[in-house]
Amino acid sequence: MDQEIKTILANFGFSETEVEVYLAALALKRPTVTEIAKKIGKGRTAVYFHIRNLQEKGLLFESKKAGKQIYTALPPGELFNKMNNWTKDFQILVPELELLQKVEQETPNIELSESKLGYWKIYDEISSMPKDSEFRVLQGKKSLEQELQLFSEGRWDSFFTKITKKNIGTIGIFTKEALTVPEKKLNKKNLAQMRSRRWNLKTLPENILDTQQLMFLYNNKVAFLFPETSMVMTIQHKGIYQILIAVFNALHALAEKTSPDKF
Repeated sequence: MDQEIKTILANFGFSETEVEVYLAALALKRPTVTEIAKKIGKGRTAVYFHIRNLQEKGLLFESKKAGKQIYTALPPGELFNKMNNWTKDFQILVPELELLQKVEQETPNIELSESKLGYWKIYDEISSMPKDSEFRVLQGKKSLEQELQLFSEGRWDSFFTKITKKNIGTIGIFTKEALTVPEKKLNKKNLAQMRSRRWNLKTLPENILDTQQLMFLYNNKVAFLFPETSMVMTIQHKGIYQILIAVFNALHALAEKTSPDKF
């Protein structure tokens, strides 16, 4: 029974020792600090600290008897009423908290990094996505050339292995000119890994898709990567993400379907 009480009171912010002190005060009927400490098997100084916390929460009351400080526990029925009032107070605050959450969600979280570590963080987040999930990528030739030279063969092996094992799909839009790059920049193993991952790949001529940068869309996050300077900018915002997803999907629908073997 004590454990059940501890679990319930813990949900209202009481520590395990605070619960033990309160129960001891109930059982002993107006005990001293020393008597409470002996009852729960803890040091007098530590118990006194928790008594002060319980006094602040209105669960223990101090008085004097024969020159000694004694403590009276709030009756269980009154404790129930207090908790009930806390619950009602919190219920009143719920709409305000939800509004606060909405404001937070509407504020974009923008990060800027100028290192390869920031660049690799994006790949780590993508490879950590749930099994069978998907991300989107849009890229031109120049950025792909620079991107594939950023990391070692071992790093690319690690990334390709992770997303292949978890069947994480890539919905890609590349310029036609970019398709010639991987065979020149990757070793045979990495190239085979790149081709064998799950793709939904389409292309557009570079005169239509005039971009030399790289954009990822995943997990309500937009990542713009600039391989030439190793600069990464990420924006996490549901509304911005949804707009760019809609634009990407429209562009993807108009692009020409191709096979990853074309890499």
